[in-house]
Amino acid sequence: MGRKPGFYSDIGKGARGLLHGYVHQPPIHYRLGWFNLSFHLLSEIDRIVRGLSAAFQVVMPYQRSSMVEVQYLHDFAGITMGASLTRSPVVNFSSVLGTSSYNIGTAISVDTLLGQLSQWDAGLSLNTRFLSAAVTLTEMGNVLSASCYSEPLRGTAVAAELTHRFWHDQTVFRFGGQHSLTESTRFKVQAGTDGNISAAVRHTCFSAVILTIAGELNVRAMRSSKMGISCSFHHALLRHFSSSMGIPFSIEFEQ
Repeated sequence: MGRKPGFYSDIGKGARGLLHGYVHQPPIHYRLGWFNLSFHLLSEIDRIVRGLSAAFQVVMPYQRSSMVEVQYLHDFAGITMGASLTRSPVVNFSSVLGTSSYNIGTAISVDTLLGQLSQWDAGLSLNTRFLSAAVTLTEMGNVLSASCYSEPLRGTAVAAELTHRFWHDQTVFRFGGQHSLTESTRFKVQAGTDGNISAAVRHTCFSAVILTIAGELNVRAMRSSKMGISCSFHHALLRHFSSSMGIPFSIEFEQ
C-alpha cells in the first residue's frame, strides 16, 4: 500500500462498487418501451508530468455527464478539477488530504446554468491491509453513510453500509459479497433492508472485453424488476494512454 491518499472518488470506493450500480442508466437515456440504452466513451492520459493525469468522457445521450477532468496526486494530497462538455457547464472540484491509511476530503459542484451550488459532499476514510472504512456526507448534507469493505480471502470480498436520510428520516442497512469463480469470472450480490436485492456476473474475455449481466428486484414492490447487460471494451493505445467504450443495456419489467 503506497502512502499517497488517492482522490475523493476513492473514499468508500470498494463498498460502493460492491453494493451499488448493478443496473444503472444515466438520467437521460434512449428508451423504447421496456428497453433502455446509452453509450459512454472514456479516454485517459496518465502521467502527463509527474502526478498529473487527465480524462475525457463522452456519454450519449446525457451530455451533462460528458466531461473533461484533470487530476493531480501529491504525496499527501489529491486534487481533481473538471467541467461538463455543455454550453453552461457543471464545474467540479474535489480535494483529499492525508495518506493512504487515513484521509479526509470534500467535493463540490457548481451549476453555471443556474448559478448555484449543486453538490457538496465530504468524507473520511481509514484503510488497513484487511479493512477499509469510510464515513461520507452527501446530497447537500441529506445522506450520512458509514461503510466498510474487506477481502478476507483471496478472490473474496464483503462489504456493509449503513445509510440515513435526514429529510425522509429513513435508515437502510445494506450487505453484500463478491467471489471470483475463475480468474476471468466474478459474481457479486447485495441485499438491503429497503427490500432491494441485486446480483451480477462479470466475465472478462480476451483481457479487453468485459461482459456484465445483472438483475435487480425489490421484494416490497414485486411488480417491478430490472435486468441489465453491459459490454465494455478497454484498450491501452500507448504506454500512458488508454481508452474504453461501454454500452449499458437494461430492461424494466412492470406488471
